[in-house]
Amino acid sequence: MLASRAADLKTALENVDPDDLRHAVNQEIFRRISQFITGILAYRRHHHRRDIEEPPTLWREGASRLLDYHCAAKDTGLPCVLVVPSLINRSYVLDLRRDHSFLRRLAQSGTRPLLLDWGDPGPEERHFTLTDYIAGRLTHALNAVQNLTGSKPFLLGYCMGGTLAIPLAQSRQTDIRGLILMATPWDFHSLGNEQLRVTAALLMEPLKNIIAGLGEVPVDMVQTIFATLCPLEAAHKYRRLASQFKRDHEADRARIRSFAILEDWLNDGPSLAGNVALECLDIWYGRNDPARGRWQVGTMTVRPDQIRCPSLAVIPRQDRIVPPQSALSLANTLTDCGIIRPDLGHIGMVTSRRAPDLAWQPLLTWMHTQAADQGLS
Repeated sequence: MLASRAADLKTALENVDPDDLRHAVNQEIFRRISQFITGILAYRRHHHRRDIEEPPTLWREGASRLLDYHCAAKDTGLPCVLVVPSLINRSYVLDLRRDHSFLRRLAQSGTRPLLLDWGDPGPEERHFTLTDYIAGRLTHALNAVQNLTGSKPFLLGYCMGGTLAIPLAQSRQTDIRGLILMATPWDFHSLGNEQLRVTAALLMEPLKNIIAGLGEVPVDMVQTIFATLCPLEAAHKYRRLASQFKRDHEADRARIRSFAILEDWLNDGPSLAGNVALECLDIWYGRNDPARGRWQVGTMTVRPDQIRCPSLAVIPRQDRIVPPQSALSLANTLTDCGIIRPDLGHIGMVTSRRAPDLAWQPLLTWMHTQAADQGLS
């Protein structure tokens, strides 16, 4: 395809004066840089920031908390949902705005969302492995949900949180009502992951040196790794913002407000425990142990095909962070898994204006159907 496009370009430029071409290229470069700077300035000058009160904390262990989005002290008869976010980004992406919050929409629709907020790695978590997070902290959170509510919850994992939820679902599947996976990576060698695989291999030795000194991977390094997925994305998104922005339009002010809140979240990630970072790069992206049936959590080999509880996979078609094929490989391995394919992106699945109709409502419908079938209305 590139050879064909190059040939077409060569033909189109055959009769173009070199000086005219050079001038046109310089003009286009200037236009794009100007747009980029305008977009950055619009973001930096905007003063609106996320301002939402946190729900009550039901349980705490180390740096992690369990937040109750239904604000109920005891079991209300509603289906509970233990929500497991990624370790790499802040959990509040699921509760970004009061008027557009995935977790608050779940609560308003007859469920009781309980969010596991991992927090920043403290002295204890800084030495954690994936096994410590899954067999320890996540398992303890499930125990706390059962003790506090007296009921079995649905287990919902978003992104990396879904990958962490799989071993828990396998070992405790009689203690959950069902498993929901939102854009969950599994086959780390699937089409679309090549760039991150190469980056992971190149970063192993430098990361070991950083971790030896700090014990963790700073957020700036984590962001750098994921920026390799689309190196020009920052330039593109700020240029798009500038091209859409007109200071005197309310719609444009709302667009800037939404952009600023999301961009603040992207720049507000936690650091990552050093051992966890190395395991993810080596065991997941390097060796692809999950998809090959070789991933060990403690003494257990993680086998999604052994999970018998009902499950649902929400796999956005426009996902550039978790290639859809990576998530589909997991959904196809589970024995009783429904699949929803909304025309959304990875983050857009929980933040875009189309998400409630395309992703949230189908997920809620599935959950309520399962609850009714299991005798919980």
